[in-house]
Amino acid sequence: MQKTEQQENATFDAFISYNHKDKPFAIKLEKALENYKPPDIYGVPQRRLRIFRDEEDMLGTDYYDAIDKRLSESGKLILLCSPAIRKSKFVEDEIRRFVKKYSAK
Repeated sequence: MQKTEQQENATFDAFISYNHKDKPFAIKLEKALENYKPPDIYGVPQRRLRIFRDEEDMLGTDYYDAIDKRLSESGKLILLCSPAIRKSKFVEDEIRRFVKKYSAK
C-alpha cells in the first residue's frame, strides 16, 4: 500500500483512538510505539515513531476542532478494539473523520 502525500508529511505517524476505559493499555501502547526503532534490515527510516493519544494534547480545547487538527496531522489511525469501544460515540466519530479525510484525497 502506497502512502499518500498527507501521510508522508504527517506530524504524527499514528493517532490512537480508544475508549478511556482502556486508557492503561493505550498508554502502554503509546510508549511502546514511541520507544520502538525498526532494525536496519527493513530499509525504513531509523527514527522513533510520533504517536498522538488525546489524553494530554486536548485539555482545554474545543474537542471537535482539536480532533480534526490531530487527525489531519496523523498518517495512520490505530483503533484499540475492546468491548468498551462499541459504546463510544467519540471513537466512532474519530473513525468517521479519519476515513473522510483520507477518502476525500
